Amino acid sequence: MHNNIWNGPPLNCGDTSFYRHPFIVSQFQSAMREFRKEVLSQDEPQDLWEPGTRGIVVAGGGGRYFPSLYIHLKILRLLNCQLPVEVWYLGPMEMDPIMESLLREPPISATVIDAREIEKKHPARILNGWELKPYSTYYSSFEEVLFLDADNLAVRSPCYLWEYPEYRAKGAIFWPDYHHFQLKPDVWEIFDLPEMAKVFHHERAFESGQYLINKHLCHRELRFALWLAERSDFVFKHVYGDKECFHLAWRYLGTEYVMPRRGPGWLVHTIIQYDLDDQVIFQHRCRGKWMRDNNRRVDSLKHESECFSILEELKRKWSWKLWFNPNKGDREKSIIQELTSKTWTYERVGYDKRPMRFCNLGMVTLGRAGREHMYDVFVTVDKVLVPIFGEDGKLTMVLRRENENRYVGQWLEYERMPIVLQAADDSWNRMHKVDYHG
Repeated sequence: MHNNIWNGPPLNCGDTSFYRHPFIVSQFQSAMREFRKEVLSQDEPQDLWEPGTRGIVVAGGGGRYFPSLYIHLKILRLLNCQLPVEVWYLGPMEMDPIMESLLREPPISATVIDAREIEKKHPARILNGWELKPYSTYYSSFEEVLFLDADNLAVRSPCYLWEYPEYRAKGAIFWPDYHHFQLKPDVWEIFDLPEMAKVFHHERAFESGQYLINKHLCHRELRFALWLAERSDFVFKHVYGDKECFHLAWRYLGTEYVMPRRGPGWLVHTIIQYDLDDQVIFQHRCRGKWMRDNNRRVDSLKHESECFSILEELKRKWSWKLWFNPNKGDREKSIIQELTSKTWTYERVGYDKRPMRFCNLGMVTLGRAGREHMYDVFVTVDKVLVPIFGEDGKLTMVLRRENENRYVGQWLEYERMPIVLQAADDSWNRMHKVDYHG
């Protein structure tokens, strides 16, 4: 198994025919068969989730998804849903301390989890946007997970979904997608399911803006879905995103699941999904994510007025810009004084080092370059963070204060090298005795 190319590093071939070459497909099928043997022999993990727990998992962050995430979680609490919530995101590019605090404060009271930190203990072959959905579901602390996309609104408390006898028996509810997303016979053949190719007309595709999974009953199927998502360099060349990873995994392991009889509806920019009793339960705003301004109002959508009210509340609380702290307190001001009062040695570990100074207007002065141009300061309960931006305004790194003379971090793009910002010795400070304070 270890010699199979699909158990090695990710591949990137611009020629899409590469992923349909018989040798490449046969290699993937062989890897699937081997992993099926492995996963079927696995017992339920004992340390990943707490037995008997239920909760909601949402993956999302960044300027595009955060407004929808905040609004929809606030609505969930207004609907008197008190289930615990985990919000998963992918590193500092998607979440800053102000956004975290908005999610953690009541009534949302979410646990906010950086998947990049979890990945250090549980590595993933590929972990990007779509891959985060099965990853966060599998590694969530909840045994039974209702997953929701950030732009998906539950129109009433979803707690009753757990009580359906069909779900309790089979351990998973998946919701259907539109007919034109149905997997074609050649796709079933590629994924080593020729028997499904013969009955594909009767098989409904998955729409994974929401799903409910009992990991005690379905941990093997979920782990197989994650395995497929981790090989998105092959899988996503043949199917649309994460949704069919669940579909293929359950079918490949021969496990039944529950699906509502009624197919999805559509209203302006939103997928309408129904429960097992044909009642509306989810409004998935896949083409109408909440923005600061110019949102189209659709009064026939449930809770539209409440959503617009919460949007106005969010405008008052959030700058709509990641890693921008417009309201610095005394602690942040003292850190700025610490940064601007001395010369620093800025080391890109394994590459180079140079002297650096900061001014109190948020600019790098001495040592400024294309990716080290501006900075800001955030102080939380347990850490001090200094984001550094490039001249294009894009986040380059977030440095964490170890002590008054040392900050550490890592570039978030390009070379991703470790960074050490160390206070220079007194000779440096005397040599560069210049007023850099604005």
